[in-house]
Amino acid sequence: LAKNQKGIAQNQVEYRLGTEPYYTCFAEVYEYDEQGLWIEMEFCKKAKKSDFKSIYGVPFEVLCCMIYDMKNNYVHSRYGKTNPYGKYREIVQQIWDGEENDLQLLFTSVQEYMGSEMLESIGDLCRPSSWGINSEGYFTLIDYGLDDDVAKKYYGGR
Repeated sequence: LAKNQKGIAQNQVEYRLGTEPYYTCFAEVYEYDEQGLWIEMEFCKKAKKSDFKSIYGVPFEVLCCMIYDMKNNYVHSRYGKTNPYGKYREIVQQIWDGEENDLQLLFTSVQEYMGSEMLESIGDLCRPSSWGINSEGYFTLIDYGLDDDVAKKYYGGR
């Protein structure tokens, strides 16, 4: 349920993205109010960093490293080239270079989302609270309504 204009704007983004079949990293959207007042999505268990390691065998920070590198390399962020998770780059590269696996598929979906949206603001992608665990046991974005337009309009471009 949206509590204010920020929430309405984020619901609208989540509806738009959550109904795109090629973004497999998002919780599925079932129902939606056309004015953005509410959205009904796939139920996912709240995720913790430790869940990521249990599911994929590497720390959650590996995903964050991939996200920051994607932002810096392809989106040309105004935040510069700093990646606070840079020490995980070798693991990220091993995942990309290895056999196709569930984590590589998650990386690919997040990368496609960030690239197609030309996402400068990574929003809350590196917050475990933005992720859930779906019925199949995989990490799924449950809070992804903070795109660049919403960030600029309601959050000062963070």
